[in-house]
Amino acid sequence: MVMDATKAGAGDYLLERMGPANVFVRGVSHVLKPGKQACLAANLRTVIGNSGRVFLAETNFRGNSLAYLDHLGATRQSVPGQLQRALKNLPRPGHFGARERHRIFTAPPGS
Repeated sequence: MVMDATKAGAGDYLLERMGPANVFVRGVSHVLKPGKQACLAANLRTVIGNSGRVFLAETNFRGNSLAYLDHLGATRQSVPGQLQRALKNLPRPGHFGARERHRIFTAPPGS
C-alpha cells in the first residue's frame, strides 16, 4: 500500500484496514516542513491507538550543511556520485531531534 501519511485521514484509513499497529518511521520527519510533521504525528497517534508504539529513527546532524556534506564524503575536489544524485533529487535534510520530536509528539489528551 502506498499513501501520503501526512494527509488528513490517513491514520483513520490505516487503522480501519489494519487495526492498531506498531509503526517504524525511518528518515522521514527531517525532510518534512513542521506542518506536515504535525500531520504525520497525528496520523501515527491514530494508528497506534492505546497499545501500539512508534519507533522513530531520524537524522539530527548538529553541524551546518557544509559539515554534513563533508561527513558524507564530499571534499573541495570531488563529490561522490551517489551524493551528487541525492543533492539533485532529494529534499534537503533538516534537524529532527528531541526538541522537534517533543513539538510534534505532544502528550495525548487525558494523559
